[in-house]
Amino acid sequence: MSGKPRIIKVHTRKRRRVTFITILLLFCVIFATGFAGYRYLRADNIVVNGNKSISTAEVIALSGIEIGTHVLELDKEAAKTAIEQNAYLKVESIDFVLPDTVTINVTERSVTSVIRQLERAICIDIDGRVLDIIQADGISGILVVKGVAVTGSTLNQTIALVDDYQLEALRMLVSALIKTDQYSTYAEADLTYSVDIWLTTHEGMKVRLGQAVDLEGKLKRVADVIAELYGKGISTGTLVATSEDSVTYSPADDTQSEEPQASDTTEDAIEPGD
Repeated sequence: MSGKPRIIKVHTRKRRRVTFITILLLFCVIFATGFAGYRYLRADNIVVNGNKSISTAEVIALSGIEIGTHVLELDKEAAKTAIEQNAYLKVESIDFVLPDTVTINVTERSVTSVIRQLERAICIDIDGRVLDIIQADGISGILVVKGVAVTGSTLNQTIALVDDYQLEALRMLVSALIKTDQYSTYAEADLTYSVDIWLTTHEGMKVRLGQAVDLEGKLKRVADVIAELYGKGISTGTLVATSEDSVTYSPADDTQSEEPQASDTTEDAIEPGD
């Protein structure tokens, strides 16, 4: 009876010793891993994705991230702000990919329309952000917007117009043109009245779309009619497509100031195949 307690005490001491050694080893492993991570988790590679016309070297230079930057010293927000000083760049994310790579994911903004103001041309993207301000004679292949009054045009900021709805109407128009693959068809958009949109093709055909509703449907119908007219050697005149149900054509060179209505003109309704 007197020997049993001693055996129990011996076993208890052994378990405590094993537990202590295990904890000590675990602590050493964690410390070694943390030390190695702190020492070695550095940006030996910097990769840029999504850039097209802007070089990788330029994006990296703007970011301020250098080879050898430690993961704990990587200031993603500061790098994002620095990169987006270039109005054409939008940062989607900046990630550290183990073990040694920083990945910068960007999107390049593109000019979708131009507003002439005196001797200069304000280049904006689909959201109305001012990407560039150039000489008016430097415009080529970009939709020129008429009939809007600009109150502010700061680089890398959204353009300010007297009528805010004109900017929203322009956004919807450009979006519809791109989605229907007709952006390159038109040279000008007149938004003098934001509820009565007019377009002009490169050949001089005027197209009245009316309000910024059902734009994709209207543009598709107009595209079919324009193809029919071009096939007959007709490239000028006026098309009225204030609804997507029908398109009317007038060979007369009607102007926006007259605001023609399909119901009070001698226009002919044209359907594809006529």
